[in-house]
Amino acid sequence: MRISPTSPDPVRADWFEAMRQRTPAKRLPSQQDIVEAALFLMSCRGVNGANLVIDAAMRLA
Repeated sequence: MRISPTSPDPVRADWFEAMRQRTPAKRLPSQQDIVEAALFLMSCRGVNGANLVIDAAMRLA
């Protein structure tokens, strides 16, 4: 069994405009970003136990 969680930040929404401006990428993760990350983790047999943060570089701000 492989376990690799994802940790998404809030997805894009109109009321997150102030939060969006604080990110280096100037955007928030979309639902599609989260889906693509989950699909990557499911398809990559070499990744196990890694927590993939999906935050549009917000932790770098």
